[in-house]
Amino acid sequence: MADAPRLVRDYVEVLVVLVVAALALLVPDPGRWLADRHAVDVALAALVLITALGIPAGAAAALARHRIRLLATLGVVAVVLPFLGWLASRLVADEVLRHGVLSLGVAPAEVASVAAVGVADGDTAAGSGLLIGSTLLAVLVAGPVLSLSGGGGHAVDVGGVLANLALIVALPLLVGLALRHRLASSPVRTRLEELGPVVLVAVLVGLVASEVHLSRAYLGVLAALVVFVVGSTGLGLALARGEDRGLGRAVLLTTAMRDFAIAAGIATSAFGVASAGPLGLYGVLVIIWGLAVAGFLRRRTRS
Repeated sequence: MADAPRLVRDYVEVLVVLVVAALALLVPDPGRWLADRHAVDVALAALVLITALGIPAGAAAALARHRIRLLATLGVVAVVLPFLGWLASRLVADEVLRHGVLSLGVAPAEVASVAAVGVADGDTAAGSGLLIGSTLLAVLVAGPVLSLSGGGGHAVDVGGVLANLALIVALPLLVGLALRHRLASSPVRTRLEELGPVVLVAVLVGLVASEVHLSRAYLGVLAALVVFVVGSTGLGLALARGEDRGLGRAVLLTTAMRDFAIAAGIATSAFGVASAGPLGLYGVLVIIWGLAVAGFLRRRTRS
């Protein structure tokens, strides 16, 4: 029991997220009210901005140094994950819910994955590069891939998705990078960079958990989501093999964590709002899973 306080410190992010998720499931109305007023987009944008503030000054050099490896990773992920999403969706009997799982395969890396990379003491510059690259790829391939996979024949509103991504990802990222050079280092800024991502991830989990409507139909959805999380994590481990610790952890976490909010937008554009139901449950699962993995990696590094 002597290690209990240390265990709590190492997994404090997971504990916070679990408590918030439980509260949101028990009392969903406040979260649903906020989600209906675009609170998810606001929280995502704030998370991207704070993440950008914490990107190290040598990020550009790091990205240039790893460019071939990062491009190769993006290419493999863009091929394998759509197939994995299709495979997992076969476990869902309800056609509408199946389309939501299918959309996970074309989703970009989760915005919160960069925060998870930081928690794991990984290379946040490489994680940011993978996030940006995967987001651009998602816009380019979502429509054709969903059409080829037999997702219902509806065209994805690429323009709408692109505009949303520009607003909640690209713009906050650029603002954060600009502010990073202008704001002097201070205890307040350091604390913001440490606590901001954890707080905002918890807020996001609360918002998406409040949208989950559990029923018997979700048993197949849950099985499909577990298959997708395990498969994407396995792919991340394979791609990270042989890399240095910082880059390997960035590759692992950005591959294992796909963006539930953007996936929901893609699903809604392609198949209708009802198909986005599984993405709320996936958001809770993947953020808890990603932070748990990050906490484990950090504990192993510091032990």
